[in-house]
Amino acid sequence: MRYSVVMVAALGVASGAGGVVLGAPAHAGAFTWDPSQAMPALTGGSAAFTADEVQLQNNIRAVHTNNFTTMRQDFVVNQLQPVTGFALAGTPVAVAGFNSDFGLYVHYTPVGWYPINASGVRIGPATYTQLEMELVADVGHDNGSVSVTAAAIGFSNPAGVANDVTLATGHLISAKLDFDAMGGIHPHYRTSFAPAPGEEDFFVAPGGGLTWDELITTLPAAFSVIIVDAVTLINLADGSKGAFAVAEVVPEPASLGVLAAGLLGLGFARGRRQPTDSSGPRSELG
Repeated sequence: MRYSVVMVAALGVASGAGGVVLGAPAHAGAFTWDPSQAMPALTGGSAAFTADEVQLQNNIRAVHTNNFTTMRQDFVVNQLQPVTGFALAGTPVAVAGFNSDFGLYVHYTPVGWYPINASGVRIGPATYTQLEMELVADVGHDNGSVSVTAAAIGFSNPAGVANDVTLATGHLISAKLDFDAMGGIHPHYRTSFAPAPGEEDFFVAPGGGLTWDELITTLPAAFSVIIVDAVTLINLADGSKGAFAVAEVVPEPASLGVLAAGLLGLGFARGRRQPTDSSGPRSELG
């Protein structure tokens, strides 16, 4: 039986490709996933686990091209984020078979532009026009490591990628890109989040109406810039040098409203219930 857990994120959301208030995810609730219920089942003794944070390694290849007709610098990004772990209330969560018998990773494909001046210098914030995401299972944990070069980004073992399975997908809700004084880059992404067909049982809770909320920190040491020609440059971020991300799965406001009404009804029913033998089975929503 599916159930939902109340989660509230203290985040401001803007429309389309606008900004989001940059800050750490609120971690106000939890989600439960069950790798054994994936199709195909993810092996290694895995069972349902509960967490409120997904920890990821961030790897980026971004091609930027100046267009002096539109006075924009267009960018197309390919972003791979192997999941490195999970946490609940700041404590690591052990998942049997994870990163030994199977792996998980997020694949992003952001597209957008910056305004530029006649010299090709950026003069405004990024606007995102596309940001597709996939949560993917590395079946057999045989993809190898991520390789990021000027030519391409991908896993070191393409044969391992061939049997990967998409567990969930999402689309752009909002995105913001900030830089700090030390040259670090801090994107904050929000996308929708829906189970792929046949993978619904992997996601035990919360169910329905979800967003994927992610904050990325890419340290200056992780970045390199390659000048291709007078109008094109490539940005590369190597996750092994200090690029990381954290994410949480958050119910949409409409889902929270429905759930709140259900919990009120549950409380009323409990208030009327007669005392029973406490040794019987119990189930509570966390």
